[in-house]
Amino acid sequence: MAHQSSRSSSQQWAIRLLIACIVLVTSSGNAAAAGIRASFVVPSKAPMRDITQCYSSRSTRTATPKKQRKPKQKAILPVSTNGRRTKKGELNDLVRGMGLNPVERTSIEQEVPKIKIETESEREWEVPVETQLQYARNGHAVLRSLLLTDNNTMIQRLREELVPFAQRKELEAWKQKVEVASNSAQVASECHSVAECQSRLKDLEIDNVPFLQFFNTWKSLGSVKEVTRKSCLPHVAAQLMDVESVRLYQDSLFYKRQLTDGPTPWHSDARMAPFDTSNMITFWIPLQPIPKHGTGLNFVDKSHSDFALPYWNHEEDIEGEYSQLDVRYGGDGAVRHYMPLNMGDVTVHSGWTLHSANGATVEGVDRYALAITYVDARAEIRPDAASTLLENSNNAKSNGKGDNEDRWSFRPWITEVPARTSPFEHDLVPIV
Repeated sequence: MAHQSSRSSSQQWAIRLLIACIVLVTSSGNAAAAGIRASFVVPSKAPMRDITQCYSSRSTRTATPKKQRKPKQKAILPVSTNGRRTKKGELNDLVRGMGLNPVERTSIEQEVPKIKIETESEREWEVPVETQLQYARNGHAVLRSLLLTDNNTMIQRLREELVPFAQRKELEAWKQKVEVASNSAQVASECHSVAECQSRLKDLEIDNVPFLQFFNTWKSLGSVKEVTRKSCLPHVAAQLMDVESVRLYQDSLFYKRQLTDGPTPWHSDARMAPFDTSNMITFWIPLQPIPKHGTGLNFVDKSHSDFALPYWNHEEDIEGEYSQLDVRYGGDGAVRHYMPLNMGDVTVHSGWTLHSANGATVEGVDRYALAITYVDARAEIRPDAASTLLENSNNAKSNGKGDNEDRWSFRPWITEVPARTSPFEHDLVPIV
């Protein structure tokens, strides 16, 4: 009986020791788990920044210092009865002495899945989902107050630089009109005054023009360079086209002279560009308020996805489908606009969206608008783009499929970029 009692006491002692070890290991595990929770806290997503006032906020904000990461908290080991923290090795030795194998805990980095946290720059200037859907469905949208600044200083600065620029470059704008109408750079070069250009256009049975156009003012004007490359526009363009990065194709100043220039006919911008892409987008920025029935752009819903129109029909056919677009798209119900437009409002449309504008007679004032166009950075140059440019210089009828209105824009660089190269680099059409 004494032997059984001693044996029973040994078993009880062993059981108590086992329970104590289990408690110690469990406490260590819980503390480690607590350490994991303390050292890996997924931040809640920052509130979506309002898309308004993108230019002023982006250009004036100062760099925010990076937050210092808190050091990962180590698992807190239990304290023994003598006040000393029990080392992990001692616990393992104790467990091995009982004939058990200690469990080796994996590292926190292996145990917790890595989650990509968006940076502030990736979250800012998010376009509302409704606007993205509208652009994808209809091929156009409006971004109210996108370029709004205090006292409209940004728009005012653009206007103060662009209006004098247009006055200085008026002759070049008229030469461009002559080249487009005659399909001849040689004919345009023979015009030495605005009057000579206007006379040449009359010989070509063109009595008035819809506007004067000035290409790539960003190369000369600091305000335009800043808004094309350092504002939110490239980021917004990438979101709306759903591409990783964009290339600045061109900017164009459109000047409608009061009581003189007529309506802008229906057209799509991508037909004039040298790129083979569906991802082309234009931001149209009025430099003064536009009234409800003014000279803002009119758009045809869903025309950007009408692949049959350019495939089966030719614009040159004056009695063809292009002459009855109102019937094709369901009449006036398919034509939309966003007027009135306030300072800072911007309309945006796809390169393949049909659009037009009323004549300047409806407002009775000069109208200036800046259009900024981006394309997918991966867009390739069409093989015929450079060749048709050379044919045009010799007064030959272009065999290319595109229109010739933008040739003044891409002539300085088009022969320096190999066709079907993606991506390519050139300072005059930078990736931004």
